[in-house]
Amino acid sequence: MSLVKAIFNSTYFNAATSLIGFGCISACLCIACLVIINLIAFAPYLTPPANTIISETLTPDKKLKAVVFVRREGLGVGDCVNVSILRASAELPQEGLGSVFSGAGNWARVKWLGENTLLIFHHKQALFRKVDGAYVAFDRDVLVKTTELSAN
Repeated sequence: MSLVKAIFNSTYFNAATSLIGFGCISACLCIACLVIINLIAFAPYLTPPANTIISETLTPDKKLKAVVFVRREGLGVGDCVNVSILRASAELPQEGLGSVFSGAGNWARVKWLGENTLLIFHHKQALFRKVDGAYVAFDRDVLVKTTELSAN
């Protein structure tokens, strides 16, 4: 029994167990760091889609409104600016793109030129969709015009 006690109390045994413990703790910390780094890198891909309202502009007769909002897409797609025409009392749906305009970036402005005409100002961009011409919003026709603004 004293030989076993001698082995457990020896300097070599203490050094070996300390080294094994240090190695195990180091390996666990390295794995934890790798997991955290990967989670940080993929965090933008994990955010759910969401709409953030930028502005709501009522028509002169206050029956309709143009809502400018930014849609943050999940899966790292990025942000896109959107414009929807809604009844003045309606809430913006949390799902979907704008009903009359959707473009890359996060900037657009709207101006009602009357009760039936909406002008959308936006940055000149290569990738956007728009409805140009007569657009039926509920039971009224609304003419949507877009104007591209550039740095020049």
